[in-house]
Amino acid sequence: MTLPQGAPTAFLLACLLAGVVAMLLAYHAKARGLYAVSKAVASASFVAIAVLGGVPESLWGRLVLVGLATSAVGDVILAGRGALAFAGGLAAFTLAHAAFAAGFLLLAAAPTASSLTVAACLIAAVFAWRALQAHWRVPTRLRIPVASYLALLTVMVGLATLAASLHTAPFLAVGGTLVAGSDLAVARHRFGRASFANKLWGLPAYYVGQGLLALWLASV
Repeated sequence: MTLPQGAPTAFLLACLLAGVVAMLLAYHAKARGLYAVSKAVASASFVAIAVLGGVPESLWGRLVLVGLATSAVGDVILAGRGALAFAGGLAAFTLAHAAFAAGFLLLAAAPTASSLTVAACLIAAVFAWRALQAHWRVPTRLRIPVASYLALLTVMVGLATLAASLHTAPFLAVGGTLVAGSDLAVARHRFGRASFANKLWGLPAYYVGQGLLALWLASV
């Protein structure tokens, strides 16, 4: 894998990292306007990295780009407050992870291995859902959407790991895992204990993960 080089990519990576730092500072200072702007800049940066590098002329490449772009939309929505913003963000990220999963499935091009991976991930999602319910309170009206999202997220990570192993693409596996792992911080903040600590590790994990996915897509 050859990573995209040059001043534009370096500039976009700097914007992404600066956006994350600004987000954390703004959240801690309760500067919601700066938080929203910083989030938009960082999210636009990982999409631009992928586009600048040249998206592969394939259906799976376009699907992964859709996943990145829809994730960026979800980031902007989640910068808002309240149940409506959370519901909108959940819907956007559901579409994003569905696009990612479909793209990784096509990239893997291994029907038997993919079927076994999906089955194993769905079983793992059942145990993860039980653990989430045992430790955090998910409102009744959100249980089906959150459980479905959790299942999709687990499948996405499994297919990302499978595709990465078949194509020797470590950035893909690490990026997908970090993006999924960052949702633990979101869940803990929403359904468990809301604290700055959730943002302190969740936001960097998410943006590093999306950045790695963008760099990988730009390199293939």
